[in-house]
Amino acid sequence: MRRICTLIALFLYSTTPSQAESDGARDAFIETYRCAVVQILAAIEGRYSERHRFLILAVAGRTPSYVQCLFMPDRRRVLCEADSGFYANEPEEPRTIFLSAEDKGKLARLGFSLDDSEGNFQQMIDVRAVGAFGGVADVMLGALYDVYGARLDTPIEATSPFLPKNSKLRQLSCPPVS
Repeated sequence: MRRICTLIALFLYSTTPSQAESDGARDAFIETYRCAVVQILAAIEGRYSERHRFLILAVAGRTPSYVQCLFMPDRRRVLCEADSGFYANEPEEPRTIFLSAEDKGKLARLGFSLDDSEGNFQQMIDVRAVGAFGGVADVMLGALYDVYGARLDTPIEATSPFLPKNSKLRQLSCPPVS
């Protein structure tokens, strides 16, 4: 019995540092870009034109690579989609890009559906709660980091009607909370 407990302890001890490093890197990535994404979402939400209320974040030069969110007409919900590779081919061509089961699992943990039979992975997020844009930012940035390989040194393209063309997501410190 003591030997089994020792083996379990050794296993847990040996896996914890690498998990802590990766979790720390992921947390740093999300923290670095979170406030910029929240500010963009807040600016988009305040606009009136329904078809112009979206944000796309993408890793340049990679397919699949993007997460996009669109404010619904009721302004209470945001539809977010993670790139499945579905649209990488022309409609008449056979599909050639699929995410791995591991990547699909990561998207599922972020709340995305796993049905990509007719498009991207989707989820609807209620944004009526205080701080909800932070949750949307966490989902978008989490997918970029976990599935599409974005890291702190990765340029992230940001597309929205209210951003200049070829915008890169910038690092932005959050204002202090008192």
